[in-house]
Amino acid sequence: MLRLLLFVVLVPMASGKSALQNMCGSDYSGALACGTACPMGTNAECPSGETCFAEVDCPLPPTLSPKPTRSPVPGFKINHDKQIVGYYASWQWYDRSKLAKPSNMDFKKVTRVNYAFFQLDTEGNIWGTDEWADPRLLFGDVTGECQPGAPRCRCSWIEPHHKSCSYHLESTGLISLVHSARREIYPSIGGWTLSDPFSAMAAGATSRRNFARNCRNLIVEYNFDGIDLDWEYPGYAEHSGTPADKGNFNLLLRDISMELDKLSQETGRSYGLTAALPCGPSNIGNIDITTVADYLTEFNLMTYDFHGAWDATTGVNSPLYDQSDDPEQGWSVDGCVDNWIARGAPQERLNIGLGFYGRSFREAKDMGVAHAGTDDMSWAIDEGSPQYFNIMEQINSMSVQWDDETQTPYALFTDSKGGLVSYDNERSICLKTEYADSRSLNGFIIWELSGDVMEDLSTPLLDMVNRKLSETDTNCADPFGSKLETQLPPITTTVLPEATTTTTELPKTFKLNMDAEVPPTKTIIVPEITTTTTEPELPKTFKSKLETEVPPAKTIILPEITTTTTEPELPNMITEETAASSSSVLPPSPSQSTLWTSSSTLVNGRQAVKRLNRAPITPYRPPKDL
Repeated sequence: MLRLLLFVVLVPMASGKSALQNMCGSDYSGALACGTACPMGTNAECPSGETCFAEVDCPLPPTLSPKPTRSPVPGFKINHDKQIVGYYASWQWYDRSKLAKPSNMDFKKVTRVNYAFFQLDTEGNIWGTDEWADPRLLFGDVTGECQPGAPRCRCSWIEPHHKSCSYHLESTGLISLVHSARREIYPSIGGWTLSDPFSAMAAGATSRRNFARNCRNLIVEYNFDGIDLDWEYPGYAEHSGTPADKGNFNLLLRDISMELDKLSQETGRSYGLTAALPCGPSNIGNIDITTVADYLTEFNLMTYDFHGAWDATTGVNSPLYDQSDDPEQGWSVDGCVDNWIARGAPQERLNIGLGFYGRSFREAKDMGVAHAGTDDMSWAIDEGSPQYFNIMEQINSMSVQWDDETQTPYALFTDSKGGLVSYDNERSICLKTEYADSRSLNGFIIWELSGDVMEDLSTPLLDMVNRKLSETDTNCADPFGSKLETQLPPITTTVLPEATTTTTELPKTFKLNMDAEVPPTKTIIVPEITTTTTEPELPKTFKSKLETEVPPAKTIILPEITTTTTEPELPNMITEETAASSSSVLPPSPSQSTLWTSSSTLVNGRQAVKRLNRAPITPYRPPKDL
């Protein structure tokens, strides 16, 4: 990958402002005096007898401000109204020397982050899954212990009825960074391996109400913006589900919604309630969609894991459309969306899932053939379900194929061992984005955000979602090539009474079903009249993309006659984000895009991927049964 180096010179500036800093003091009141700073957050930096307190509001000293030596490289601006919900998996924090830590990520590229996961028990208690990572990820680096109730003391729920409280450098925490980007963050409760307690908890009125109150308290104590439930799935017997789950799921959502409504009345804020939902028809059948729609603000459809090593033959992880030889029709993104809409789900609240990972098949040499199980030898670091960035590390030792039916790629090892991985790349992600936009869906969920964080911190798949939504004429077949042809609206010319107007017929490329309305060209010769050629100003949506295709329009100006050109109003595609806070994404070139990755060192024809700093985890995604 090419890196853009920006050299800076430092210019002294006096800020005259205040900011949250680590300060020393004999107690918190002493730290508020803003005496000695302890930037590293350690007591060793403080005078004897004093303690380092985190994030005290104190005046800033004169600072050095970086001044670019050249103009920034222009890119596209994120400019759309779709929802992009990215899951942040806590265990991925340990991987690659914490490359995907919150401070390395641009949260303006999403609209919401779902933090995975919090867990529950049958009594309705809620707590985190990693007592070390959770507080550091959510609140920031720990700077010292504190007592509950102390100013800026943050408490993490580490066990039922037990909290661990510390001071944190909150500017490094996920919650603070997401809110600084003016985005939302929800806790995601449950997950594939943590769904068993849901059925029993939802069956009891007392435990259900306790769970709902804890959802409210979780929002208050962590400063979350809503709740995401990941019960996989109501009525699913292998996770202790029963037929009664269908009605109890309604009651659970009702009780949570009531608690969130009460909280809204107190704070004046609204809080969302979303759920991760299945695509398997039998699992969809265990959900009362009409009633659920009364409570859920969004439906997060898990449109991935349609096929994997649990199947007898190789298949596509996340097909956009059905495979013709698939015995289970509707087993695709399109099929899942149709099934939910047919059963009464509001399509304007549906989010489809984008998988930033792949599914592997050992010894396989084609699509639709037998295999020897999960390829956990080639993809040992990911236990056979490789992250997108790991796939890119080995892509040059593989043969990449495109499946026209499912509109997805797959890659094959070309040595005698074989091996296949089904995944999504920039082209297929672009097509899924185009699909959601054409179906007027609400947006997307991403499992999960670290999957396409490359070594240079670029995010090619996430960028492609934003690019296609912001520049709808992006050609998915060649995302970084020429744009799709876009038809322009007609230009209307209004002339005052008694004026003679010459109307020039627009080229056919730009006519929008107006053949019957456009009169033939008339030429009127008037003595001593000055003719000027004026190129009409195009709507901003089309500027720079079609300049070479727009012919100049000629206007004949008679003495004392005013001609006005009215530009048709275009739909507003801008989100509530101000222009000043819009994210810019650098336009990748072929050398920068992961469609053309550079080769890396291979061992026996395959990339040797070894990282000793990764914490062992239990795979999140299921073996089947969507």
